[in-house]
Amino acid sequence: MSILKLDIKKVPVLVCGIMFSCLQNSAVAQSYEFDIVGEWRVPGGISGRAARIRFNPAGETLVSHLEIEGLGRSNDFTLVGAFSNNSSKLCGDNQFISLCVDMAVSSNANGSITIQKCEKLPTSEYGCSVSIGDILPIERAVRLSLSGIWFVGDDNYMLLTHSSDGTVKADPVAVSGGAIIEGVSYQGNISITTGAGQITGTDYTDGRTKEIQITAATDSSFTFQTSKCIGNCYDDELDEIGLVKTAKRVDLRPGYSH
Repeated sequence: MSILKLDIKKVPVLVCGIMFSCLQNSAVAQSYEFDIVGEWRVPGGISGRAARIRFNPAGETLVSHLEIEGLGRSNDFTLVGAFSNNSSKLCGDNQFISLCVDMAVSSNANGSITIQKCEKLPTSEYGCSVSIGDILPIERAVRLSLSGIWFVGDDNYMLLTHSSDGTVKADPVAVSGGAIIEGVSYQGNISITTGAGQITGTDYTDGRTKEIQITAATDSSFTFQTSKCIGNCYDDELDEIGLVKTAKRVDLRPGYSH
């Protein structure tokens, strides 16, 4: 699908419109049902070219940037609008066209953009080839974030910091006034798409290193097992090697890492 075309010669050309509105409303903190921050793609592309859109909410305002592959900045749109109830009307223009779309998301990974306005500006030789009502599906890769507080069994809780490159750090943490049972911190990598990975921690006081395998994970739970214990390991730690356990999230629903 082409967004723009030359009116007389009917040569399809993709061009961008830019309108960067002043953010008149203060950036009031808002609780969104879905986490939309970051990059989404248009699966079918636009006019045979890959396309993506980046969302950046600022309180009640949503600033987005639509990019279409291969044509540089002249084919990028900056669109701005109010965001509420998982939807937004986004508008922008440049010297060529004026564009407005309705954006709606149905989950952390799926949504759509519907063309509501696409008009040639009076001084432009380029016009729109899309029709009002055309719908572009948008999607993002499933990205897992395990950042938060987890109950890992036997009154033990861990604070996980999970970065967008998959690196993870797990530190013991007290919950509801309880004591920290174990002081060993773990580091490693857990895939943000599959939830599988490995973390390792060393207790330098007792002289042992434990290797933990995470076999699967979702936003609310993950399964893990001790795969190795090296050094001055207790009998119960050796008995746990290969024993599959489940950790549960105890904090609020997470957002995605970036």
